[in-house]
Amino acid sequence: MRIRSVVLWSSLLLVAPAWGDVLVRWTELSVPPQKALGVRKLVVFWDSNAPSAIGRARGQGYDVYAELLFEQAISLFTAEDLPHAAARVEARLASVLWDEGQIDTAAERMARSFDILRGDEPDEDLAMLAAQLARFHWFTGNPEAAVEPLEFAL
Repeated sequence: MRIRSVVLWSSLLLVAPAWGDVLVRWTELSVPPQKALGVRKLVVFWDSNAPSAIGRARGQGYDVYAELLFEQAISLFTAEDLPHAAARVEARLASVLWDEGQIDTAAERMARSFDILRGDEPDEDLAMLAAQLARFHWFTGNPEAAVEPLEFAL
């Protein structure tokens, strides 16, 4: 019995600690105080009431995140004259569309995103976008168009 206890406690000491954050998706206009809710982070769906709800929640000390649809994010970034941010979101949307079988639309959106972002400082995200675009071209029967983004990705 004693050996089992020693093994049990020893194995518990060797377990890597883990932690995480709790985010609560909030849909009401009014936000209770942090102490009443017991969390610090809220997720608010982006609609016409979101800016005021976010302002109130931040005023009470919450960390607030906005949940947006891809098209909403693209529209907001475009309206704020942030074409590179809009292009990065559009590239993510293109990957989802590809997975859903909307191949032509996905390829068009990915190509448009790459055209906007190709002049940016190269990073891992841009390399992945270029590789994904090359893959899209390859599988849509356009291997010649796949060469340039593939070389860029490498």
